[in-house]
Amino acid sequence: MGSAAMDGAGNITIGYSKSSSSVYPSIAFAGRTPSMAPGSLGTETVLVPGKGAQTTYNRWGDYTALRIDPDDDTTFWYTNEYYTKNSLFFNFNWSTAIASFTVGAGGAGSTPDFSLSASPSALTVKRGSNGSTTVTVTAINSSSSVNLSVSGLTRGVSASFGTNPVTATSGGGATSKLTVSTSRNASTGTFGLTISGTNGSSTHSIPLMLTVQ
Repeated sequence: MGSAAMDGAGNITIGYSKSSSSVYPSIAFAGRTPSMAPGSLGTETVLVPGKGAQTTYNRWGDYTALRIDPDDDTTFWYTNEYYTKNSLFFNFNWSTAIASFTVGAGGAGSTPDFSLSASPSALTVKRGSNGSTTVTVTAINSSSSVNLSVSGLTRGVSASFGTNPVTATSGGGATSKLTVSTSRNASTGTFGLTISGTNGSSTHSIPLMLTVQ
């Protein structure tokens, strides 16, 4: 299930599913810079820890993909699947995470950096109600305080974070609940929102699809 990509500076990253007898399938990546010894990778970062296992199907990771952003040739974008819970009868109900990060002198190095992911990455909300997604912020290199924001909100739609800023940590990461609320006269349709985070030296964004009914 591994997927690899290289940025314009020659930094290489591999994204993959991580699992064992004691670890639910989780989304992780490891990177290397051109100065590292051949055949070696840097410290592993867990983007999204899994909370369940697939037991009823023999296929996994069909759609994992790691790509470099053509806009800056520095930002890596990665998507993979995981489970938010164990379910014997709804084992087809896996979730998808999308995350962005940088590696090496163009991003990580000794500078505190982070990655973002959201689960779920799409919300359907009826007018006059609200929906929520969990935003996970994972540190790269060292911990840092990350301010979160949402852009692309349409008429009658508002958004708020349960915790903001959050302190990005390595491993499991820090989370903040994002609640999207709609008024009774909110515009209906499907809209693309953007969740952004900044720690002062790095800024990353991920998409969130919102359908208002």
